[in-house]
Amino acid sequence: MKVFLICIFLVFALVLEIIVSLRLRKTLKSEKLSYIRLENSYDGIREFKHDFSNIMQSIGGYLSTDDLNGLKCYYSSIFKECNDIKRLSLLNKDVFNSPPVLALISNKFFKAKKLGIDMNIESLLDFNTINMDIYEFTRILGIFLDNSIEAASSASQKNINILIYKDSINHFDSISIENSCDGSGINTSKIFKKDFSTKPQNSGLGLWKVKKILKHYDNIKLNTSVKKDVFRQQLQIYY
Repeated sequence: MKVFLICIFLVFALVLEIIVSLRLRKTLKSEKLSYIRLENSYDGIREFKHDFSNIMQSIGGYLSTDDLNGLKCYYSSIFKECNDIKRLSLLNKDVFNSPPVLALISNKFFKAKKLGIDMNIESLLDFNTINMDIYEFTRILGIFLDNSIEAASSASQKNINILIYKDSINHFDSISIENSCDGSGINTSKIFKKDFSTKPQNSGLGLWKVKKILKHYDNIKLNTSVKKDVFRQQLQIYY
């Protein structure tokens, strides 16, 4: 009997060690991904600064020849690159001070970019103070982002706007995700039902999982709306 208990203890200790090891690997992977994203952002800023003198000379060329139409086109290209660098600069550990959140946001940002989706991000929140389990928070955030990317990718205007902030007056943290879409096929009273999907290839479990997770919380409110061609999910986490 004693030998049996010792074996049980050793097996339990081994399983616990494996779990801790897997979590550590996951954390290190997130940190590595965050570093790569930050490095890419920094390189983009350095490249722009390095080319600044050439850019100014090119602008001078348009001005010296009074080529305003050419200058407008050139300015549009500069403005787009500046916006891209600005968005990349937000993907860092000072803005998103939670490694899993930073890794998730960064991954979805680059995924959206490859699909030609314009993703705007604004975050003014300390994720260390969020009144929700961070694992479950990232699960919900991931589902929302995947859905928004899928919807925006097939819309005529490919836009996603993410706004994260703390409402100190009403005592809640707000995570709002808006995406362009074909609003005609969205029924907000059905999309959270199990196996319901607007697309045949989807499982229809994503938003159902969200509702299942939120049942464990009495301090979280989810607002879902669709107006014209804009779909919006807002999570309010009270504290």
